[in-house]
Amino acid sequence: MLGQINDHLLANGCYRTNLMSETQRAICSDVPAGTQIRNGQREEAIVPPGIIIIRDFLNAETCKQITDFADNKGGQILQVMFRDPLTGEVKTQPDQGRKTEYVNIKGLERDLSGLLETACRSILTPHYQIDIEWYEKPTMLRYGPGGKYEHHSDSENWDAVARTWNRFCDRAYSLLIYLNEDFTGGSLYYQNFDFRLAPTTGTLVAFPSDHRYVHRAEPVASGTRYAIVSWVVVKGRRSFTRGQPYPPHAVPLA
Repeated sequence: MLGQINDHLLANGCYRTNLMSETQRAICSDVPAGTQIRNGQREEAIVPPGIIIIRDFLNAETCKQITDFADNKGGQILQVMFRDPLTGEVKTQPDQGRKTEYVNIKGLERDLSGLLETACRSILTPHYQIDIEWYEKPTMLRYGPGGKYEHHSDSENWDAVARTWNRFCDRAYSLLIYLNEDFTGGSLYYQNFDFRLAPTTGTLVAFPSDHRYVHRAEPVASGTRYAIVSWVVVKGRRSFTRGQPYPPHAVPLA
């Protein structure tokens, strides 16, 4: 079984199998069991290890206030990040696999940052048993019809020539808050676990940012999909910004 995973990893830059089995769970031995909380009731091990799903993190009224704000704001097409192998510099470039708009959240930054801080302190810190150094300033994403983000890792890129994963940033955990569900398509899909999640209003999702958690935002068929996203950096795990001041996108968690 493990040999098959390694072969597939080398061929495609990822593995795909049922990681809920006892044998495969060892691959994610450093993360807690998957957890879903629905209506305040915790349900263990019904989602892949390391993934947190909080179904009622935000109420519908709060979500509508945020999406109403976003509906009246312009957007900017997002690009993807990579680390230049020659200079080591993190750069951005267009990617046909990503069709997403960044929403201008000016005037709402403090409120959204407060939501992320609450999530970091009350959910990620106790669940993963981590000491968070900072989280990235909130970003709101808008996916219209056809909007998508193909399979990717939030902290690593696959080098097809070297046949290995290259880490390009200090992200340790990914954090999403879904704001609506009045659209079709647009599910979150983890191919390594063959696990699909249809976003619902107010749902929070968190998971490690490395290549074990390669994921995809499936294309939106109709309507508009909104999400707030951020990433967490853990104390003692910085590689690229060690010894440097906090970057401009960082919000320190004192």
